[in-house]
Amino acid sequence: MMRSEVLSNKTMFPIGRIALDLEHLRLFEMLRIFKQLPKEPTIHGCINDCFMVSGIGVEEAKKCCSDLLYPDGTPVFKLKEGPKVAPLCKWEVNYHQPRLSHWRASDEELTMDTSCMTQSAFWLRNNISNEPVRKLQEPEGPGIKPDGTYHKEYQETAAKAIVKNGGGGLFGPGGTGKSEIIKLMVEMFEAEGFWDKPSQKYPKGRSRVIQCGFTHVAAANLGEHGITVMRMLHKYARSKRFVLILDESSMNNLFIMCI
Repeated sequence: MMRSEVLSNKTMFPIGRIALDLEHLRLFEMLRIFKQLPKEPTIHGCINDCFMVSGIGVEEAKKCCSDLLYPDGTPVFKLKEGPKVAPLCKWEVNYHQPRLSHWRASDEELTMDTSCMTQSAFWLRNNISNEPVRKLQEPEGPGIKPDGTYHKEYQETAAKAIVKNGGGGLFGPGGTGKSEIIKLMVEMFEAEGFWDKPSQKYPKGRSRVIQCGFTHVAAANLGEHGITVMRMLHKYARSKRFVLILDESSMNNLFIMCI
């Protein structure tokens, strides 16, 4: 089935989907048969591979079952009569107070912000916003002044917008100033507190802004602190509270992006 992988739970997933998808297909075929009846029955729901219906006679239901058969002639569905009453259980949700991560930054305060917590997703503490995506576009024109200096107004505006938003994407051809924006972003994020306090191992402190690229060349273009994506995953995959700058992001596949 998959020539490049050894048979495992991961590679067995498509086989398990076959049975599940076939059950969904059979349910759809029976639903289509119900809709062809002179009086469509009331469908109260389905559990796994069965329908719960009312408003249909016994003989009519048996006729529907006989219309959908396996290749050997046996019916796909069988009729089970009688009322099925769900137990009157009290609906409740058990809430478990989250524990602070051992992988938090060394200077992260031991506080618990519950403003964004819900019963089903208490870890969403990253100030989710429903605002529309904001796009900034640099106006056309030369980026260099007559005296040899560069126009940095747009780069500063873009860097401030990304830092304020907590993230963003930079798109443009080579030589348009993306690297300059990254340098400004690093400085601004570090000024916002993404910097470890001095320690015995790092007397001057350490930046929590990680710059990485898919290839060694892309990482080298980021400067002396640039590392490859694989190096980042091995070293920082379980880290918390850091800024990730990914250069040439289109070179990464979805599997790496999901990690």
